Amino acid sequence: MKKNIIIFDFETTGLNLFHDKIIQFCFYNLGTNEIYSNYVCPERMISLEATEKTHGLTNLDVDSYPTFEKQYPKIKKFIGKDAFLIGHNIHQFDKNIFGFELQRFGKKFPPNWKFIDTLSLARYFLPHLKSHKQDALREYYEISNHNAHLANKDVLDLHLIYEKMIGDTSIEELYAISEDSRDRMPFGEYKGKYIKDVKLKYLKKQYIYRNITEEGNFDLVRKIREIHVLGI
Repeated sequence: MKKNIIIFDFETTGLNLFHDKIIQFCFYNLGTNEIYSNYVCPERMISLEATEKTHGLTNLDVDSYPTFEKQYPKIKKFIGKDAFLIGHNIHQFDKNIFGFELQRFGKKFPPNWKFIDTLSLARYFLPHLKSHKQDALREYYEISNHNAHLANKDVLDLHLIYEKMIGDTSIEELYAISEDSRDRMPFGEYKGKYIKDVKLKYLKKQYIYRNITEEGNFDLVRKIREIHVLGI
């Protein structure tokens, strides 16, 4: 069965993966050009920082909409049973907050959903850039940042970036590139090096002093635990 290719993005009440929740989602099917998006009632307050510095949304904008749990069946149907889900910095944020939302009502990702992080792809295809944030990629490809950090805008812009960046690389190759990046250090002295080749003392220092769990680097924490016994 051919997998759907879906680009997605979330806006949230804040950046704490343990406590914050999704308030807007957008999913775009590259094969059919269909979009499914909506606001979400988070049943909690949106942080002032998220409103002022990120998306501009308040509880007045979203509280009249259904919760994520009520909207998930339609989201799942739109994505399909077999899919590649593509987003920017999703291994550190969007995938994790998506997973936490599902856990709250006893669900988990279907086994045939595979995630591809365009942050990893940008580092691979555009190594000469100083920054690989989505705003930096917008600037590089001369895409307007007007209304940036609203889910629909970010998804449509990421589609443009994705198409310009990947050339004729197959989706399977892109998935392999994205997965490989999960085994590498994303920052610091050993940036780009395989975690298994990084000194244990350095990993312990980063674990403690960068507070990487609080930053949402759960992928990194998991890989460190798989490869090294930290003893902390």
